[in-house]
Order: sequence, then structure tokens, then C-alpha cells
Amino acid sequence: MTEITGQLLSTRLQQLAGEAAGHTNESAQYEITFDNPIDIDANNIKLIYSCENLCWAILDDGPGAKNIDNLWGTGEGMKIKSGDKIGNKIAGELAAATFFEPNRLMYFSRCNNSITGRKHQQLNAQMHKMVQTVKTPDMDLTLADNMITKGPNRLVRKPEPDSDKFDNDNVAYIKELFKNNEQILNYFNTDCTGMLKVFKNEEDNKDKFIKLIEELPMIIDKVEFITYNTVKAFRGTRTFEYINVDNGSSSIINKETCSKNSIFGPEAILDDEYDSVEDVITDDTFGIIGEKVLYFWNTIYEHQSKKYNKCLVLNYDEEDEFLVGGESVKRYLGTKANTNATANATIKNLICTDENKKAEFPIMLSFINKDEAENQKRLMNENTLESLRQVYIYYQGRFIAKCKAPITGLQERSLPNFRIIIVLNELTVNLVNIRAQKSSISLDTADPIIIKTIEEIIKPIINKYSSQNGGADVIKNGISSWEPIKNDILRVLGVPIPIPLPQKPKLPVQVPEHISVPIPVPLPVPISLPIPPPTVRGPALIVLAALNKTQSIQQLRRLKVKLNSGQHYRTKADKKKIYTVINNIEKDIVIDDDVMIDKIDNLIEMLMGLDKTENEKIKNAAALQEL
Repeated sequence: MTEITGQLLSTRLQQLAGEAAGHTNESAQYEITFDNPIDIDANNIKLIYSCENLCWAILDDGPGAKNIDNLWGTGEGMKIKSGDKIGNKIAGELAAATFFEPNRLMYFSRCNNSITGRKHQQLNAQMHKMVQTVKTPDMDLTLADNMITKGPNRLVRKPEPDSDKFDNDNVAYIKELFKNNEQILNYFNTDCTGMLKVFKNEEDNKDKFIKLIEELPMIIDKVEFITYNTVKAFRGTRTFEYINVDNGSSSIINKETCSKNSIFGPEAILDDEYDSVEDVITDDTFGIIGEKVLYFWNTIYEHQSKKYNKCLVLNYDEEDEFLVGGESVKRYLGTKANTNATANATIKNLICTDENKKAEFPIMLSFINKDEAENQKRLMNENTLESLRQVYIYYQGRFIAKCKAPITGLQERSLPNFRIIIVLNELTVNLVNIRAQKSSISLDTADPIIIKTIEEIIKPIINKYSSQNGGADVIKNGISSWEPIKNDILRVLGVPIPIPLPQKPKLPVQVPEHISVPIPVPLPVPISLPIPPPTVRGPALIVLAALNKTQSIQQLRRLKVKLNSGQHYRTKADKKKIYTVINNIEKDIVIDDDVMIDKIDNLIEMLMGLDKTENEKIKNAAALQEL
């Protein structure tokens, strides 16, 4: 009977086998090959396989099992996982083994601190027969449990030779299966600690083995790219090696290989090479993060039964903070240009206290370009780019799920190539339920303060850089740093940063060739004076010099009215294009866009039209100049 569930082993097996153990090849590999060795602080993990012999093995250099019965939720010294581990059950090993269902499963453990008094421990199981037994229709599960655990022909046994060593016959069998692989030989021939798990299939049960081997390259790519691409996994000192004993080939995942890929896009995580970069942040999960990632530090407070979140924009200034929750209003709490500093200070001092603090966690944002997005689609084994445009959740150093952003009215297809990462910890488990099946995690059921925070941070930025609002270049090309647009970002988040007044451009100085002395620059034409229509197309600079911001916007709107005033020399498509350009110019005038001049030039070209006569061109250019 398993102590963790109070059930017969046969009953537990029947439940797991009936649900496919809740696993896929990917999730079962994560559990048995990566999660469990990482949980016990193994530093080197190896997956060794042979297609010729239909077998594969996992070898780690951890401390070994104090009691090998604990692997399946029984035995003296068993304990539930500590709170910083993923999941709340200790029997994940049994679930993964049930899913893989090898004909023969063999565990070898060497531990220098054994509860049983045995340094070498073994467990052999005929897993395929066990699963088939409990799946037999109308099977009495007490009888099935006796067949599995009792009698000379039992399906689970623990070889116990006279001296404290591994069973010689079993060791010889493993060495033969894996063709005297160097790593396995070293495990058996030295006094190192660690665990070896061996899965052997027979011809009549080879389909699952073949499917696993086919999917392993994709699983390994994903391990390197996202699932364990963290400081606590393989971006730190840990190494994983993938070995084919049939041809001697191998590949490695470690800090160096993980540095080539990142959910944030290239050159976002800097590792140790950051001496020349000023704005970097050291994150416990990913390491040193550069300017490509916008980093929000969130602190959750509870005051009078309401939760609040104080968000700090760490990339730029720790005074750039705002308060989310409690009421629908988002309050900026910084001191720069703050016209309501006294009221905000009162709010901050009342709510944001150590006594009210409940949890802290980061939210990170990154744009990636389309080429990188396509590469990520391949690494994640996704069918569409839209399925990548979600929120990625990490917990205690590893990726556990991605789910839809809980923003009303927002769909993945309307998002830019945007990566949104939330890193949770033990203190946040009550805010986002991560104790359930990992693949079923949903932010829709998270605490309202989490949903509100994501909406307050993400939605304004997405709206700012959507293709409908002129952000096509950012979406297409991504950004290597938020620095050039940081003030725009802070403004949409509510930070009261004033928009600088536009500077009037200086007119070019024409110096005749026969005069060597400089000619003074003529003063700009006063706004109150009209500018005569040009005989040829005039430069946008002259147009801009004659108008202030309010006049420019008014006259652009007049131009839109003229376009729709009954003149039929343009098609609807032409009008639509011109409307779009005018709208963008109007918007850019408001935010003082540097490329506004180029856009006005483009509008003049469109109004002139390449197929117009010279008189028509002059007429159209003069009409714009008249504005």
C-alpha cells in the first residue's frame, strides 16, 4: 500500500494507466529525466539510449535514494516535497514509469546516507505486465496487488545480494544492453553516488519506445530553449548529455548552449559579459538581463481586505512606480513632475508597508523580430505564431506553462511579436494556482490583482505599438533596447513625463560659389504671414515652419474633409491610403515623432501622383502648401 495515498499499488496503477498517467512523452520526460534529478541537486544528468536494443537509461550524480521504496510513495523516511518544489505529490516517478510502460524497469541507487543501512539499493519491475494486469476487465485489485507484490513470481522485486553491492547478473545485463557505455561503466565501477534508471522494451511492446525516440530531439530542443533555460537549471553549472550508444554520437545542454536561445530573443540575457552595459538587472531565474527586456518588479500588499500591487520599472528609475488595485484608478507614485505628490505619498505610506506585504515577483516584456519568432515556433513545436503570443509562467527556476493573457477583448492574433514572462515563487502560490496539472494552469482563475496588473501593464503598451496605431516597424523588426522609446512607454503607463516642445527647423543656407564668406541664416517666416503657393513642389520643412501644432492638426483635418467633398479624381483605395497617412501624421504631431517630416513628404508625393500632369502636380502641391 502506498503511504502517500493509502491505496494498494494495484489501485494506484489502475488509476494512472487509465489516464495515460496524465502524461505525454514530453511531460513524462520532464518529470523523470529533469525535474526529479534537479530537485535532489544532481549536477550532471545523462540520457543514454540504444535503438538496436530498445532500451534507454537516465543517469545522474545526485545523492541517490535514502530508501528506494520512496520513489513510488512508500517506505520509511518518505516525506512530501518541500514547498519550493513543483507539485505536491511525491509519486511522480510512478506516474511517469506507468506512462512509459517498459517491459522491464530497473532502478539502481548508490547512497552514502541510507536509511535502510544499504549503500546499494535496487528495484526491478515488470511494468508492462503490471499495467496489463490492472487493466484486465473485472480484475480484483486485491488479487492484482498480490500478483504484483507477493510470491515467488511477483512483478516487483528488490534484489538483495549477500554483501552490500549491486546484483552481479543485473549489472552484467545493463552493461551488455548499453554496449559497455563509458558513463554506465563508471557508475558501476566507482564509488560515486547517484541514480540509474533503465527502461527496456521488447519487440511486442516497441511502439512506445520508437515514438519516444522520434520525439526526443524536439523535447531536448525545448529543454534547451525554454523549459530549463534558467540559472537554477542548465544556465547555471548543471549539464545534460544525450548519448546514442549505437553510433557513439552525443549532444550537450549547458550554460553555453542555453545562451544561444532565449524566450526573450537574442542578446537579452547577458550572462557574465556585461561590463560595457549600464542598465542591467540581475534576476534570480534568468541571470543578467539587458536593455532588451522591460522589467517590472511587483510587490503585492493587502490593506483593509483589498489587494494592491506596487509596480517598479527597474530598467530606468526606481521612482517610476505606480499602484494597481483596490480601485480602478492607476496611481503614479513617483516624485518626478508629480502634481499630486502629497496625495500619492499618503496612499503609498498607508498601503505599501512591510506589515501589508504579501508577495513579490517580476513581470518581463520583450519584443522579438519575425525571424526569431519563426525559430521559436519550431523550437516550441507550435503550429502558429499566434499560439506563442501568450503569457509564459516560470516557477522556482523552470518554465511550467503558457496561457492566454487575461485581458478582455484581446486575442493572440492582435498581439505583436511580444513575449510576456511572469516568474512566480512559493509566496505567490495563493495568487496563481500552480498545484494543479501544469498544462491546465490558467491566469483566468488567478487572483484579480494578478489579472488587473497584467492588464494595466500590457494593454497600454500593446495599444501603443499595435499595427493599427503605427507600430508596424516595431512589430516587424523588434527592438534591441527599450531605451529609445522608454519615455513613450512610461507615459502610456501613467508616468507624468512632459512631451518636449518641437523645435522649429532651420532653413538651409544657400552660399553662391563666387562668395567665400558665410551668409547669415534668414529668420523663419512668421506664422502670421501667409506663404505663397510654390510653382513646384516645396519641401515639408517650409510647411512645418509656418504652422504650430494646433494649426497643423486643424489643417490636416481640413484636408480629410476636402478628400471627401465630391472630387472624383481619386479612387477609394487612394483616399483610404491618404486618410491613413494623414491620421498617422496627426498622431505623430501630438507625440512629436522624429519621422513626421518624412511622413508629410510622403503625403505630398501621394497628393501629387506620378500619373498627373505638371499643372495638376503644382495645383496639388500648392493646395497642401496653402494649409
